Amino acid sequence: MPAMQDDDLPQLPDPDEPTELQLRQFADQHAAHLRDLIAEHGWAVQGVIGDHEHPSVSYTVGLTRYHGHPELVVVGLGNGGGLLNLLGERVKAGERLRAGQVIQFERATQRVCFVTVENPEPLIYANELYQWADGPPVPALQVVWADPAGWFPWEEEYAVSPRTQPLLGPLPESLA
Repeated sequence: MPAMQDDDLPQLPDPDEPTELQLRQFADQHAAHLRDLIAEHGWAVQGVIGDHEHPSVSYTVGLTRYHGHPELVVVGLGNGGGLLNLLGERVKAGERLRAGQVIQFERATQRVCFVTVENPEPLIYANELYQWADGPPVPALQVVWADPAGWFPWEEEYAVSPRTQPLLGPLPESLA
């Protein structure tokens, strides 16, 4: 009987690398979890951890339910979910946020404004749950946050690295 070669042995999946089936199952379970959060609260927040080349991103899933309101995206903010939840409450209450709008929060010195996201395709779960079949991606607005002194990224005085909060779309004329 000839000796078995390594090529003859069945290949077991690498426990450190998930299979396509495992990835799909995880994505399906996570989408179901988001649906539960949306049913309970009206929307959910999905976070994407950044690395040394890309800042962290958080975005809403479910604001589209409110008369087609754009989803919201915040880049480079450690607790982006908290900010998105504050804004989500406003949308749920009937406010329509729009590109070029500036909001000064009542209980904080923080200001934010909104920029239309040019390519909302990376909002994977928002599109999975709300994009029409063969339709365009769901619309989204970037929530652009001011630095502690109140300056926005396009202003000369802005004190945060531009890599921390890249703009995801063109600056509205009202903000230029």
